[in-house]
Order: sequence, then C-alpha cells, then structure tokens
Amino acid sequence: MLAAGICKECRQGAPRRHARLPVWHTPACDIESGHQAQCCCESWKSFCPDLSLSLKPDNVCVAGCHAGVGTPMENESKRPRNWFSQGGEAYARFRPTYPPELARFLAGLAPGRALAVDVGCGSGQLTGLLGEHFGMVLGLDPSAAQLASAVPHPQVGYVCAAAECLPVADGGADLITVAQAAHWFDLSRFYAEVRRAAAPGAVLALLSYGAPRLDETLSARFGRFYADEIGPFWPAERKLVDGGYADLPFPFDEHAVPPMEIHAAWKLEELLGYISTWSAVRKAREAGREHLLTAFSVDLAELWGSPGLRRHVRWPIRMRLGRL
Repeated sequence: MLAAGICKECRQGAPRRHARLPVWHTPACDIESGHQAQCCCESWKSFCPDLSLSLKPDNVCVAGCHAGVGTPMENESKRPRNWFSQGGEAYARFRPTYPPELARFLAGLAPGRALAVDVGCGSGQLTGLLGEHFGMVLGLDPSAAQLASAVPHPQVGYVCAAAECLPVADGGADLITVAQAAHWFDLSRFYAEVRRAAAPGAVLALLSYGAPRLDETLSARFGRFYADEIGPFWPAERKLVDGGYADLPFPFDEHAVPPMEIHAAWKLEELLGYISTWSAVRKAREAGREHLLTAFSVDLAELWGSPGLRRHVRWPIRMRLGRL
C-alpha cells in the first residue's frame, strides 16, 4: 500500500507541498466525452514530481474502467445529463460560499490530516476551505468547465474524474466530502469506492443545502417561482437536495451534526446570478420559457428596492455524516 499523497511511479522524494495544480484529466473516466480509458500512471508522469497525488497501487480503476482507450461506456445512455458541464465561471462567481467553521468541524473529526477528497467539487466552493486543514486536498469533478473556474490554493489539486472511479490509493483518504452533488452519483459504486479509499476511521460527509431563505419582503414571490413556475423544470433528483439527503441510503455509522448555515449579504444582481446557475433555469430556457425568468426578475426588482441594497440570504446546511 502506498503512503497517502505519493505517486507509485515517483514516490522517492516526491514533495508534500506543491504549487497550483492545473486541471488534470484522470485516465480512468472521461465523463464529458462518455468514454473510458485504461487506468495507467503514464498519464500522470509528466506532472508527478509536483503532484503529490495518492494513486491506486495497481493503477487500474476498480470500478470497471478496464476497456481500452476510446471504448464507449456500457451505461452511457443511462447516465443523467450533467447540467453543470457548461457555465463554470458563473457557477464559481455566484454560488454561495460555505462557512469556514464547516471545514474546521470536518477536519476535527478526521483521523488524520494527510489527504481530504472533495468529490463532485464543482468549482471548489468547499475544496479550498479544506485546504486550510489538510496537507493535500484532491478536488474531483467530471466537468472540466467547472474545474477551470476553481480558485487556486497551494494545498489543492483538481482532477477531472468520476465519483464512481476515485483516483485515490487504497486507505489513502482521511476525509471524503460530497457537497451538493451526491444526488447525481451511482451510490452503490460510489460507496464501494469510499470503502476502498478511506483510511481506518475516515469520515464521509454528504452535504446539501436547498432553496435559499429570503427576507419577508421577497419570500412569497420567490416561493411561487421556485415551487410553481420553475419547479417542473427541476430534475427528479432535486427532491433529494430539498430533503437534505434524508432519503438517500447511507450504510455507515452515522453521527449527529451541529446546526450550521451559509449566509450571504447580496445585491439583487448577485441573487439573480445565483439563480441563473440552477439547472432548472437552463432547462426552462431550452424549453422556450424565458418569459418565466424575465417576469420573475422584474417582480423581484420591484420588491427589492435599490439594486445596490444588500439583503440577507441564508441556506441551512444539511449533512449525512458517517465514520468508516
């Protein structure tokens, strides 16, 4: 078994700290193209001296990605559409930021601080915060557009990879997080990977936040838009998010968590920018229902007052937390 954070091919003298890492496509799973490639350390070699990644010791994806380069995935037609494969810049700009105390809480539960893995990390809203507490944080997402917009952090490396095929050595991860993404996963395959990659006593946290809570002036109009107007355009998985992942199977030793929330003081353009990142909004546009979005933005502007006025927006954080 390899030491966490050291590549099999260059573990001799591999540094623990490294400069900003570029987005790197794992050879295991190219989700955006819908193809698989053979897992092989060759693709990492040119970057290994500065990478400090924790690769699987056999360099073969345990999730079944054994087909040759360019072989179509068997379940390609069954994979749900990745609504966030475009627009990573807007996502990074407008998505709310998790509070620093969340990362401190999770790090305090981990059995070690060598490696945290943030799966489905998007543009790194949580990933960077974890970088303040771990020697190495690996941010994984199937969308290269999302990762390209991630904020650099000296302890963080981003890899374009699937949740069901983690490029992490057996027993290498002290903490595995999934923030606002678990509803897209093939959970049985993801959980199998978690059990393989987790260090003894490691922590798994599935986090979610649903619809924002606005002040009384805005809440009625926003609620009608969210539930009635844009509601039919949400994918079915959205119900899992709104329910705080309570209906997801979670076959781990589960622990209670303290209440936490995301808070922002936003101008009107920031709230509308955030809403524009919703998958339901993009789907409504594709369906030719732009008028719903326009009418809502006009109504909200009238209720808001001065566009420069900052109003409080809150998202309660829901979490399923287990120890392996």
